[in-house]
Amino acid sequence: MHLFDCPVALQLTVPKTKISTQAEVFAFARCVDPKKGILWNIESKINPIDPTATKGVHDFVELQLTEFNKSGYPLSSITCVTWGLSLDLSSYET
Repeated sequence: MHLFDCPVALQLTVPKTKISTQAEVFAFARCVDPKKGILWNIESKINPIDPTATKGVHDFVELQLTEFNKSGYPLSSITCVTWGLSLDLSSYET
């Protein structure tokens, strides 16, 4: 895997490994970061070629926002990029 802002990153694949949901990742983080000091940089992907393969941008962002709000982390600590859309979450703070 090559990252645009990193020289080279190695990624190990493990067949049949389940990818954690955002809710599961946030639940783990709350256990190891009780003071909620993590600054999140979350990048998500949708399928722009086949719009039926993933949720549309609006629906996807709304679902993410729901998880962000349930996480217990302030939205100011979460940077989110979804398929080229950089979201300013400050206006969504609950």
